[in-house]
Amino acid sequence: IEAFRAKQQKAFQEERDRWEAEGLNMESVEEAVEAVADEVVIPDGCRALESPVSGSVWKIPAKEESHFEEGASLVVLEAMKMEMPVFADQALEIVEILVSEGDSVTAGQALLVVK
Repeated sequence: IEAFRAKQQKAFQEERDRWEAEGLNMESVEEAVEAVADEVVIPDGCRALESPVSGSVWKIPAKEESHFEEGASLVVLEAMKMEMPVFADQALEIVEILVSEGDSVTAGQALLVVK
């Protein structure tokens, strides 16, 4: 059992070292998300529409400067092989689209600036 645990721990540490060398360790990912969040500037009279889940942006039917009624699908996310539309919670105008199709997003990340 001890030999197995030592081999397992060594393999685990080697994998963590590879992640860090490739910039895939969790600290780097979290720092990158925080840096992006810090860059988003919301103009007066506007607000951010945020991602409800972590996943990837599958489709963006919304276009900047377009007006949408409540319930319209603005962004479609994909998480765990499921499509999850992000709907307009009220009538609104898209001021800025902050993500692109294929981007990875985290829960709470700003997707759109709306007014």
